Amino acid sequence: MNFVTFTGWINAWSMRAGLRRLGHELVTTDPGFLVKGQVARPAAGDVLLFTEEASLQRYLGNDAFHFLPRRFPGELLDNKFAFGEYALRHGVAPLPQWASADAMPVDCYPMVLKARHSWQREVKIPRGWVCHSPVEVQRAQREMTSLGLAQELFFVQKWMSVAAADNFSVCGFWDAARPARNLVCVVQRFAGYEEGLSSSAAVTVVPDPSDLLVRTRTLLDAMAYEGPFELEFLRTGDTFHVLELNPRFWMQHGLFVASGNGLLKRYLGLDTEEDSGRGIPAAQTWVDGMWMLRNAATLRWAVLRKIFLHVRRTRGTLVICPDFGDAFACLLVALARKMASRSAAGLLPRTLPDRMP
Repeated sequence: MNFVTFTGWINAWSMRAGLRRLGHELVTTDPGFLVKGQVARPAAGDVLLFTEEASLQRYLGNDAFHFLPRRFPGELLDNKFAFGEYALRHGVAPLPQWASADAMPVDCYPMVLKARHSWQREVKIPRGWVCHSPVEVQRAQREMTSLGLAQELFFVQKWMSVAAADNFSVCGFWDAARPARNLVCVVQRFAGYEEGLSSSAAVTVVPDPSDLLVRTRTLLDAMAYEGPFELEFLRTGDTFHVLELNPRFWMQHGLFVASGNGLLKRYLGLDTEEDSGRGIPAAQTWVDGMWMLRNAATLRWAVLRKIFLHVRRTRGTLVICPDFGDAFACLLVALARKMASRSAAGLLPRTLPDRMP
């Protein structure tokens, strides 16, 4: 029996670290700089661990493998617009959204033309375009066309220009049928990779700011959910809006590996009564190790200083994924490849490699 994932990036690195603590090894169908153990395809009886929806979608309903969630509403899987409508029906408010630019009110600007799906036939789709006027909408639509993307792949969501700290997530493991197995925490974004539509480069565990756990229970229990998850929220003023649900291992799940490994234990059915009720320590902070190294190497100290001061002030723990050893080795390989490609073109690299997908 193999433990198989479908990527070789930070998600997979954290999975490998957690599985090794349980005496298992991880292989991937798509080896990368961080996880290199390769298998062509899963075999019946293998344990599958998903870090993106495209692979999960392929295997949903296939009982030849072990994975969670076993079932998930097909119409909601990797469909941000449909999930917003689902949340609204259950009394959990999403950001205001409309099916298309033609359907939105004229005074909606600024807005974002946001991708309904993260993937199209296993190809990553751009997150979207922030638009402040009809002219910018038309420009974004022309860019969609140039990329071979149909306008129907995007919907309109009200754009809220908020600080990175206004992004929250409830994450962990959920078992609607056996609530004693639930293992969750609330995290707040500490830093993003870039302004605008961006993932979190650093998050910190915080107390629930506004019944986000109650809203999470409402949405996950309604679909009888069991498995790992991340449910994202955005704070605007004193109001919280739900953004999207990731029914899989998300990038920052290394928080749980560092705190008893309860997430993977539950995923593999290895949790015991002793694991029930064991949570994630407050003020624990997760950081992308390669992002930290790139900031240090390019002398961008301000954000790193802010993180270290926060950890010191809260007496918390810093969880770095990948660790500096693997992060440094990965960046060296990526830099060498970038230098080789630029050298072939008669150019030299000016910066460290950009963040890889």
